[in-house]
Order: sequence, then structure tokens, then C-alpha cells
Amino acid sequence: MCLPLDIYHTFKKYKTSRDLWEGLAKRCEGSTDIKKSIRELLKKQFSVFKHFDGETVDELMSRYYHLLNEMVNNDITYKNEKVLEKFLDALPAHFEIYSIVIKEHSEFDKMSLEDLMGNIQSYDLNKKKKDTVY
Repeated sequence: MCLPLDIYHTFKKYKTSRDLWEGLAKRCEGSTDIKKSIRELLKKQFSVFKHFDGETVDELMSRYYHLLNEMVNNDITYKNEKVLEKFLDALPAHFEIYSIVIKEHSEFDKMSLEDLMGNIQSYDLNKKKKDTVY
């Protein structure tokens, strides 16, 4: 037997492998209504995404990547420029001028998310270095 007993008992009623497969898919992925709700929730999370007080830039980036991955897993995509703008808009206030400069850059719409994240991390480290008192 390939399925653990606790899972096997849940699917014991299925007589064909197709019925079993569909039952497993429904259990793991959820019904159509659940999928729709998840997609709506992810879109909402994307639209209101912002930094939390006390959150580091690295933590913000990790949350953003996680959200984007969940969106891809649920077939939700946005244009690259919108993904970049949303992240820049989510940054803390002290990044505002830097965000404006990046958005106005002629190559902004061609920039990858990884390049943007690298630029933000570099700016953040330089700012911390300048703010550090010896």
C-alpha cells in the first residue's frame, strides 16, 4: 500500500484510480470555490502589500517573494512593471526619494525584480553604513 493508513481510510470509498486521483486533487488543491477564494485573497494581499513597522528590508523582500510565488502557483500574473512598482511603493518612507529615482530611470520597465532587490539592498546597506556612528 502506497498511502498511509490515515489517508487511505479517507479515500477507501473510491473504486477507480481516476476517482481516487480526483479525490486527492480536490483534497490537496481544494474545490473551485476554494481556489477562487484563494486567488481573490492573494490579489487583495498584493494590492495592500506594504512594510510593517520594525521590519527589515530583507524580511520585506522575503514576504514579497513568498507572495509572488503563491500568486504564480495560483496562476495570477501581473506585468513586470506593476510588480516592481508595488514593491517600491511598499518600502518604508526613507526610501521614497530613491524609489522615485528608480521609477524615473529609462530602463525601469526592463529591470528584473532581482536587479531591483539588489539595488534596494545596496542602498539600504550604504544608508546603514552612513548612519553608523563610530
